[in-house]
Amino acid sequence: MPLFEVTVVGRGLWIEIDHEVQRVAFRVARVVDASDQTTAADQALSLILADPKARHAPGKPPPDLSIEQIVAAKAVPRVNPGFRFSPEEG
Repeated sequence: MPLFEVTVVGRGLWIEIDHEVQRVAFRVARVVDASDQTTAADQALSLILADPKARHAPGKPPPDLSIEQIVAAKAVPRVNPGFRFSPEEG
């Protein structure tokens, strides 16, 4: 099966930073082995939601996730790229 690199953008993630719950946005990419782009997107979203870094604070809604891009990949990285967090107003 082909490999796809899927970049996911998340908004509205509530996480604890320095003992304070803050709302952040993030961007992260995952390489998945899938039959097509739709399946690749679904797999990447599942991986992101299962990642402890994307766990939202208790009592807060989960983040809104969207696919930024899907491109062909040549290989699975040895280490998944990390989450890139940024402040979010609201």
